[in-house]
Amino acid sequence: GIALGAAATIRPLDAVAFALPAAGWLLWRALRGGRTEWLALIASGVGIALPLAALLWVNNAQSGDPLQFGYITMWGRSHELGFHDAPWGPPHTPARGLELINLYLLRLQTWFLETPVPALLFATGALALTRVLTAFDRYVLCSCGLLLLAYFAYWHDGFYLGPRFVLPLAPWLALWTARFPAALAARGASLMAQRMTITAGITALLLGGLVLLPIRAEQYRAGLPVMRLDADEAARAAGVHDAVVLVRESWGAQLYARMWGLGVSRIDAHDIYSRMDLCRLDTELQEVEARGGSSADFLARVRPIADASHRLVRLRNVGDSAVHLMAGATVSPSCIRRVQENQAGFTSFTPLLLAGRAGNRFVRDLHALDSLVLRENPGKPVYLLLKDTAATAPLRLVPVAMDSAQAEWRAPE
Repeated sequence: GIALGAAATIRPLDAVAFALPAAGWLLWRALRGGRTEWLALIASGVGIALPLAALLWVNNAQSGDPLQFGYITMWGRSHELGFHDAPWGPPHTPARGLELINLYLLRLQTWFLETPVPALLFATGALALTRVLTAFDRYVLCSCGLLLLAYFAYWHDGFYLGPRFVLPLAPWLALWTARFPAALAARGASLMAQRMTITAGITALLLGGLVLLPIRAEQYRAGLPVMRLDADEAARAAGVHDAVVLVRESWGAQLYARMWGLGVSRIDAHDIYSRMDLCRLDTELQEVEARGGSSADFLARVRPIADASHRLVRLRNVGDSAVHLMAGATVSPSCIRRVQENQAGFTSFTPLLLAGRAGNRFVRDLHALDSLVLRENPGKPVYLLLKDTAATAPLRLVPVAMDSAQAEWRAPE
């Protein structure tokens, strides 16, 4: 119970897939058994309730509702299970759900065991040859089936270090993989066939471990370099302390943050961003911000003009593949500066939410809006955190001359 409850605090859907059959099994045993079975049922209920209580407390702190997760608060009900419009991307339909499940299993063929042959062959063969399933086998198969059914109804294509939504299947696939030789023997396969099967399996594991696994390990070691940058260490090396550090993000990330700052929902912000000329979007944001407008004011201005996505052209070699402008549109000096900043390099603000040792305060660089933060921190030195375009480039902290910054903020748009 404690194990399933702890899993629920991290991956609730996965925990439900394994907890429901377990609860049904324990209840069935309790109804047919005696005191020991009832104690097991009650103990597992108490065990699962303890981590769940912590989960409900965190949900309530984040969303004001113990039963509502932070994702739902950010993205709305379209983030939940079901066949409907997704928060982004194509609508989730049964056909797309089947496509995603097939894709997850195809990826699992590669990532599970890291062998040069389809890695699910042995497990599939063992399952097909087994004549009698134990009670535990039936529980595991039921839970794995529920897991696949749940993600069949989930809209997002989950991938991180492999097909992350189906990684809970890995322990059971390993178990059934190890059972394959015995299943062959139980079905009367010849000794030669059994030995060839074991030899082939060991050979595949050795090739994977000696050749493919080091390649994968290097991929993981080099992956997500921006998320691993240590801003506190960069500040210490530069002798920066008790300062305001403006973090230069991509132009697109800045536009998203400004829309959120007006109160625009994540879904609306994504929809507007994907269908609108970014230069025009930047201009509209400036005008609404200048007069202290609301999200309703902003949406009323941009929705009528955010309908020509077929004429949008993505810019190349600007460091951000999501930068797009209207074909043939006039580009303002402000937009030219944003594009040039993108070309010079940027980093991500999110990992720096955990930074801030030595009294430094890390905030998003939002240009003229930075003046609001600086007024809250009078007298503090100001630095700009930059990163060159190379993936392995270190973070750089550049002192900001406030006279120059204010002149740039007042520059013609």
